[in-house]
Order: sequence, then C-alpha cells, then structure tokens
Amino acid sequence: MDKNKDGILDKEELNEWIVSNYNKNEFEATRLIFTADENQDQKLSESEMIKHLNEFTNLMPPSFWTKYMQDDVYNLRPGSHDEL
Repeated sequence: MDKNKDGILDKEELNEWIVSNYNKNEFEATRLIFTADENQDQKLSESEMIKHLNEFTNLMPPSFWTKYMQDDVYNLRPGSHDEL
C-alpha cells in the first residue's frame, strides 16, 4: 500500500487501496475454484458445482431470484408447513 515507503498513505496510495483495480470476475472465478475444486485439478466438474451450489447461487443478485419466486416456474417456494 505504501508504495513510496514513507510510512504514510498519501491521497494516491489511499485511493488505490479504496478503489481497487483488480478484475472482479477473475477474483470470483479464483475464489469459486478454491472453494469448490475438491480434487484440486483447477477445474470444476458438474458434481463439484452441484455439491457447492450455494457458492454459485450467491453470485446472483436478489432481483434474479425474486423473478423466479414470483413466477414460481421452478417450484422454488418452500412448501406449506401447516404442522407448525
């Protein structure tokens, strides 16, 4: 962070720290492989993706899931729990 090693963060150094210039998509792909790649082959199989589905569904914005919950096309709504 302290590029010029003066012991303080100037405006430019602070801006680079706050507004990161990393590739968000590359970071997310790396995180998903690190999380779900059980056999450490740097690839995700269908079974690894299914097993770690929650990691992938968290990538979608809430508005994406709201659309499916309203239409209930995929029967995603929880079932009725009259027993409760």
